Amino acid sequence: MNVQEFEQLAHYTVGNARISAEARADANAKLANLSSNISFISTLENVFEQSTESYAIVAAARCLLNLITDHRNAFSIPQRVDIRKYFSIIYTELFKVQVYNVP
Repeated sequence: MNVQEFEQLAHYTVGNARISAEARADANAKLANLSSNISFISTLENVFEQSTESYAIVAAARCLLNLITDHRNAFSIPQRVDIRKYFSIIYTELFKVQVYNVP
C-alpha cells in the first residue's frame, strides 16, 4: 500500500468523509490488517515520513500503537529508535486534527 492509498483510508476512517457505512467498514478492516502484522511497519514509516495529511498520521499512529502493544519484542533496535522519532511527529500532528470517528 502506498502513502496516497493510506491517506484515503485514513480520511474514510478518522476524517469526516461522507461515505457509506460499508465503505467505512472496509477501510477500517484494511487499516486493522496493517495494525496486526509487523511486516507493514514500512508502510507506516512511509506515512510518517512522507504524508502531510494529519488524518493519515493519526491513523498511522493508531496502527503503530497496536503493533507496539501486540509485538513489542519483535522490533529491532533501529526500528525502536525510529519509533521514538515517530512519536514526536504524532505528538505534533495530534493537535492539528479533529478526529471524528475513533473506534
